[in-house]
Amino acid sequence: MSVSAQFNNFIGKAKRLEDGDIPWIGAAIGVGEDELRAFIDVESRGQGFDAQNRPTILFEPHLFWRNLPGHKRDRAAKENLAAPRWGMIRYGKYSEQYRRLEAAIEIDVEAGLKSASWGLCQVIGSNHRMVGYDTVEEFVKAIMDDEESHLKACVEFLKSSGIDDDLRARRWEVVARVYNGPAYKRNGYDIKLKRRYEYWRSQPDSVKSSGVEIRNPINIVEQGLDAERRANSNPVLLSTFSNDEVKQIQIRLRALKYFEVGKADGLWGTRTIGAIAAFQANEGLPITVNKTPMLDPETRQRLTTAQEREVNYKRQTSRAHDIRSQGSIAIARADQINLAQWGQIVLAVLECVVLAYKSFPDQNIGIYGGLLTMFGSPIWLVPLVQFAIALYTRLKSNSVIVARVNAERSGLHNGEPGPSRTPPNEFPPTINQGLGIERRSPSVFGLLLGPR
Repeated sequence: MSVSAQFNNFIGKAKRLEDGDIPWIGAAIGVGEDELRAFIDVESRGQGFDAQNRPTILFEPHLFWRNLPGHKRDRAAKENLAAPRWGMIRYGKYSEQYRRLEAAIEIDVEAGLKSASWGLCQVIGSNHRMVGYDTVEEFVKAIMDDEESHLKACVEFLKSSGIDDDLRARRWEVVARVYNGPAYKRNGYDIKLKRRYEYWRSQPDSVKSSGVEIRNPINIVEQGLDAERRANSNPVLLSTFSNDEVKQIQIRLRALKYFEVGKADGLWGTRTIGAIAAFQANEGLPITVNKTPMLDPETRQRLTTAQEREVNYKRQTSRAHDIRSQGSIAIARADQINLAQWGQIVLAVLECVVLAYKSFPDQNIGIYGGLLTMFGSPIWLVPLVQFAIALYTRLKSNSVIVARVNAERSGLHNGEPGPSRTPPNEFPPTINQGLGIERRSPSVFGLLLGPR
């Protein structure tokens, strides 16, 4: 029996995506339907399976070389399946990819499966652990079954790569660079992502609220919930739950640092559903809230006992330069104000010099003497006030940068390109709340210099 036959020639259930899958799976990381559809359009061939119901693949000879043990490379090179560098062997037609894969796994099964990109979003097999599978064989078998697994793998890869925030914030250059490599501009991936997003933004969403949603009762936070309703296991209409009960859920999510829930306003909307989905994904629970807006018993129990969500090391150690390079609008605006203040300071100094010459033209005391004499008279007040205003506004603009860095490090900032909204009063963060290794509370002098 050939190795391909052990995988049923890579033919599985081949279930296609349904319209509702994309927005619900994207909600697990807070990514909107339009952003995720744009990503799928650009980073996939538009379909997860070929005409024979096999996952679409692209075999990478340079990855096969890298994944192979040294003693097997000569054979693979002779069969034109492996090369030490990208481009030494051309990809060929899409119809030829499975022929190459089948020949590769006859040499080494694991290396061959790891050296192909799979499915809707073309996730490389060697990244199977990043997307939640212990072995590449498990990953491939899941990809063979349905496109929903393709999309979930894609979402997990975005999370593991740290670019889920960038996709959510529509920082297309960052997404394209991380996903496609440093040569992304050669193929204009960032431009394509932006154009596809603009297209999908103009289209109606796949899932619209029907006005009647059903879910199970919620007993997340004991205080304030109706005991009789908690004891009843029958589903009830969402509209029968009070705003206070929904607010308790939102407050609990914020306490666990799922700030994407937004304000604790007592309204059950897409941000609340997305935050619960993110909680389930982070806790390793099935994302049940994405299929039907309900909370299963395990999720309800875990919400009462879960620890705060840990902020990853990359965010904990973020600096202003890192966030600036990601395209933060808040920092960009503060930088513009800082630049203007330097100009104002220079003008204030020049104004002092001009006033010194004008006020004491006949005195042979030189410019420095003129300046000293001027500071003993009322005319110096105007440039001095101007100078003081410039310093004050610089302090304030740099405080905005510090606040943005603090929000990034604490996990409060949800990845939107603009400034974070003020959090609700239930959980006001302190300036150093949740900051990682380096806490940021600069001195006045540090604020004048500006965070780096």
